[in-house]
Amino acid sequence: MDIVEKFLRSDIECKDIEPPASIHECQEEDKKSKLQWFNDIKRRLHDLGRKETRETKTSRKRIQELEQDREELLNRLGKLAGAKLKDNNPNITDLSDPNRPMKIIEHFNEIYDKEWTSSLDILCNECKMEENDAIQTMLETVKDCYNYCVSTADNNIASFLMCRTSEIQKLQNTYFKNGEMHQLHEMRKAIAEYSSKRVQKDYFIEKNWLDKEAEDGSEGSCEEEKVKRKAATYGKLYYNKRKDYLTNYTCKCLEICWYMAIQSPPVYLDFSYKKGNCFNKSVLKHYTRDGKIIDFLVWPATYLEKGGALLGKGVAQPESKAST
Repeated sequence: MDIVEKFLRSDIECKDIEPPASIHECQEEDKKSKLQWFNDIKRRLHDLGRKETRETKTSRKRIQELEQDREELLNRLGKLAGAKLKDNNPNITDLSDPNRPMKIIEHFNEIYDKEWTSSLDILCNECKMEENDAIQTMLETVKDCYNYCVSTADNNIASFLMCRTSEIQKLQNTYFKNGEMHQLHEMRKAIAEYSSKRVQKDYFIEKNWLDKEAEDGSEGSCEEEKVKRKAATYGKLYYNKRKDYLTNYTCKCLEICWYMAIQSPPVYLDFSYKKGNCFNKSVLKHYTRDGKIIDFLVWPATYLEKGGALLGKGVAQPESKAST
């Protein structure tokens, strides 16, 4: 028993003994070391996170820039391919273009429904012209406007390229193979609203409706000899009456014919039907009576291009059955 009691007492005494101070210091240092290690890891992770965020933002920005460059290149490639495909190919139409051929034909037909009708009434009632003469006067007017616009459009491109009109096709086949000619045509179409005003003014000056020096747009007087010379070529009624009563009609014809002329290729007006030709119902509509033989043409048929698809029927007056 004495031995057991001694052992128990010694054990209790051992428990009451405080560990040396060096052990506590080691434990504290170990805690600090672990805490510092943890803080270092935390800081490294935070730095890595910030670096990754910066790199991610940079990468995303670069990706966006590359995608934008890709879209721009695709758009340019598409426009270039479209230009090569559409250039001189009127069957491929930009439906967003307000001045595409079908829209132009709609406006051209409106001239016949509105300005042509009112001008016919003026010529017949105020000028006391025969209806046939009035109709031919207005037909010659639109024909003259169309030919003038087509010629001006050709010369316009030739002047820009500083070459002769006959050389344009050669240039297009040799030097303009990447859509440049199409871009030139598109640029001209873009300013057509403004250039048509100049075309009208130049036309009136050429026809002696305006003085060449009349830059303010006011009408000038015609020289008597020039009027007579024009009258001898086209007929007295055509020049005298047209100037006095058909200015509005002529302006409208010039405007729409200019839009026709600057298409690539130009919209085509067919004035070929003459007196005595068979009446082609697939191309022409009757004016005021039915018949199989044409007496005179009233309004031209319109085509997408010369030899191309018919866009709008013309109007012709057949011979009366009594004359046939």
